[in-house]
Amino acid sequence: MLDVVELTNEVLRSNGYETFDIDQEEVGSIGFENEINFGFVLFYKTPPALVENWKQDSEALFGRYRFQIQRGGSKAWNAYSVFLCGGKPSRSEALSFSDIEEDLSGSRKLARSAVGSDDSIKIALQPLIGLGHAPMLEPVDLEEDVRLISSELPNAALDAFFREARPDEVLRLLGRADEN
Repeated sequence: MLDVVELTNEVLRSNGYETFDIDQEEVGSIGFENEINFGFVLFYKTPPALVENWKQDSEALFGRYRFQIQRGGSKAWNAYSVFLCGGKPSRSEALSFSDIEEDLSGSRKLARSAVGSDDSIKIALQPLIGLGHAPMLEPVDLEEDVRLISSELPNAALDAFFREARPDEVLRLLGRADEN
């Protein structure tokens, strides 16, 4: 479990979060915070352990840190409880994960399974870390692209379309005046 905790620490830190260790009995855990969000990640060995213990573990953590949370002001609206575990959940456990995430009491919740690799942790933490860096796109010449994919249409109709002629004029030039 230590590897998953360390990988999660690395993913959060590389996405602008500060992390800190939390001593939580019988379950690995870390805290995280950035200028907008804060919360806790709890690590369970199996999906049944997550389903059985998430509520009491979360309540214990938020109870222990309640004064710091209250001092956080508006950031308290962006409190997260993240529950991660190894293994694949059964159908009923997967439904329980959905129920956990829909429980908005105390904090927003993420419940994810089958974490163990860097990529699986990034996917699990996607709501917190976003999509990463936006791709740099080259400028597009829309008219050129439309003309390229519409090469079988009459040029006169395309010219009329791009100079914003009336629709009936474009249809006439396409030979479809009867569709007006």
